[in-house]
Amino acid sequence: MAHSRDPLFDMAVYDAGGIPLDVADMEELPCFIGVDMSVNGDLTAVVAAWRNPDGTITVHPWFFVPGEDLKGRAERDGVPYEQWRDDGLITVIDGPVIEPEEVEKHIRELCARFDVRELAFDPHLARMTMQRLHDDGLPAVEMRQGPLTMGPAIGVLERVVNGRALRHSGHPVLRHHFDSVVASRNDTGLVRMHKGKKTDRIDGAVAAVMAVARAAANDNRKSFLDMDPDELDRLMAEAA
Repeated sequence: MAHSRDPLFDMAVYDAGGIPLDVADMEELPCFIGVDMSVNGDLTAVVAAWRNPDGTITVHPWFFVPGEDLKGRAERDGVPYEQWRDDGLITVIDGPVIEPEEVEKHIRELCARFDVRELAFDPHLARMTMQRLHDDGLPAVEMRQGPLTMGPAIGVLERVVNGRALRHSGHPVLRHHFDSVVASRNDTGLVRMHKGKKTDRIDGAVAAVMAVARAAANDNRKSFLDMDPDELDRLMAEAA
């Protein structure tokens, strides 16, 4: 039985993790990328997570949104998409849908720049993209969105954020997506993420879950914020 929905992240703690960030400084660190694809309703989010030598994890996002009726979309969602576009915080794709080739091109550019160890995708909308990347030797992996896979991964991100181990640039779109997440927990403690309201967008938080969980699971230290990485890998393997 699910309990009531409550905010997942302590946003004051999240905000305290903000740092001046130049992603050029991250090029030598192990990088794990989470991709939450969409077509027209939500945003497509690509989030990179880097493991820092001190045990913290730094994240940075890239967002894609359809350009058709951007003003109307901004009014419906209650967020300043046009301002975010002008500030270079989102990439607006011409037309009514987000063409996956544009996102794939961006992912390839990230792989050429950073030490990318894994590209984690929900295969639902990304199977062809994943296959092309895999065929070219890039480390695309499935991370299905079912509760047995995402529940433990969400728990990892929750502990990273609320344990003050997440670093970020204060990117306003990513912050909005984190702030829009509410959580439900069943009697076993398994967590699900939901939108606070229908017009909220949480794609950046979903991509961050995938990126941070994979970064944590591939940390070769004995533990990460009291999480056993072998256990996380086992749970994900069982759900695959």
